[in-house]
Amino acid sequence: MNETTSSPPPESSIPPPQPVYAPPPRTYERKKRSLFMRMMTWAGCMLFMFSLVLNMYLLLFLVAGKPGMIKQVLRKGQSDQIVAVYAVNGIIEDEASAKFAQFFREVHGDQNVQAVVLYVDSPGGTVSDSDQIHHMVKKLQAAGKTVVVSMGGVAASGGYLISAPAEEIFASPSTITGSIGVIAQVPNVEGTMEKVGLKMLVFKSTNARGWKDQLSPFRMPERRERKRLIEILDVLQANFEKTVRDGRGERLIERKEFYFTTVGEGKDASEVKIEETAPFNGKIYLAEEALSLGLVDKIGFLDDACNRAAELAGLDKPNILQYKTRLNLFGQLFGSRTSLMEIAPKTLDEFQTPRVLMLWKMD
Repeated sequence: MNETTSSPPPESSIPPPQPVYAPPPRTYERKKRSLFMRMMTWAGCMLFMFSLVLNMYLLLFLVAGKPGMIKQVLRKGQSDQIVAVYAVNGIIEDEASAKFAQFFREVHGDQNVQAVVLYVDSPGGTVSDSDQIHHMVKKLQAAGKTVVVSMGGVAASGGYLISAPAEEIFASPSTITGSIGVIAQVPNVEGTMEKVGLKMLVFKSTNARGWKDQLSPFRMPERRERKRLIEILDVLQANFEKTVRDGRGERLIERKEFYFTTVGEGKDASEVKIEETAPFNGKIYLAEEALSLGLVDKIGFLDDACNRAAELAGLDKPNILQYKTRLNLFGQLFGSRTSLMEIAPKTLDEFQTPRVLMLWKMD
């Protein structure tokens, strides 16, 4: 058997090597996976933020829902010798009287609270709300609490009314006080409405047609309406004066004063002498003059009032606590109880309703 030896084929007949196939990079899959990871990261961040906000809301609800008031230690002492300090700031209206009522409920039945120091920095406010706070101050005294007042920058009109019952009143050297009087005011827009072509239509029940819209801002008041309102203000003034006399007792010094005013116009104008009784003439006083009239007892500050309250209550190691009302949730977030939706109706209501005030004003 013959063996045939095959020779290798010539190089020209050998096919070139074929390249190994490599699939293209998976760019689309990588982009898709990257987008998915970003979305998951974003969702996780949003979930974390939502959880954070939710927990904050829950915490505020729990804090706002706790009973009682916030108590800040001004001076550490014995727990059964408490001097409770409470501040009445700003205009005295329904919110101020409601907050004071919360303070009243907190300390009235607390046997450890033996003295109360009211820090009053208020030009006054409505007659009703000032009366309510005054009434609660009297009830604190009836419960055996010593009450001392420390006046801030202004303690006038209704601010003085709530101070009058105190055993002693301290005024700082720059305190403005007094303004013992009552005022009612309502704007009049009759001429303005005529200029813009508007008119208020008023319908009154038959039996009340003579008085129901008295002091309406849409017309000038009649003489009988003015007379009637002044009669009411004079009654409130007499009550105010009695409250001050009862509170200050023999310390109060009344004196006759007079001033001249012009009556009439043109050739008919004449000077008239008006006699009045200080301090019941609505005049404001600085601390030194208020002291000379017996409206205040001493010139001093909050620390002085706290020390005197402890002394009058017979406390040797007073625990001085400042009481503050807790804000509701809206107030904790925005610092006010009133929401924006309440502003317009309230403003409109106050615009149309005459307000009887114990308030020091500069119009």
